[in-house]
Amino acid sequence: MLVQTLHPDDPHLGRLAEHGYGALARDLLEERRQAQLPPFSFMALLRVESPQVEAATALAQAAARTLRHWIDAQQSPVRCLGPVPAPMERRQNRYHLHVMLNATKRSQLHEAASVLVQWLEQSPEARRVRWSLDIDPQSLT
Repeated sequence: MLVQTLHPDDPHLGRLAEHGYGALARDLLEERRQAQLPPFSFMALLRVESPQVEAATALAQAAARTLRHWIDAQQSPVRCLGPVPAPMERRQNRYHLHVMLNATKRSQLHEAASVLVQWLEQSPEARRVRWSLDIDPQSLT
């Protein structure tokens, strides 16, 4: 097998080369367990996009702030991370931001997601930008 990379010093690549796929997979799963990422938790991803970076940023920040306030008030174990720029922050002349929700129980995640969607549907700011909420996202693009 031939591997081409821009990051030859990546420790994961070294682990793969020296110890094989099984060892790398175990290490990566342990990292995900410690970070409480799937498959050890459940995730939802709010995607916000707009031609104006200010509009996208304002909505993403307001959504995260609203969700964190709800989490605190309910003493919910759901985590809210972000907003952060998407891996490709600007594409197709639009700015893309993410807010991630994470929970150890699917019911907790769905409750927080429902609160977030209700707020977004009532928010005047959300009418000026595109947004979507993806439960169990397959990618972060």
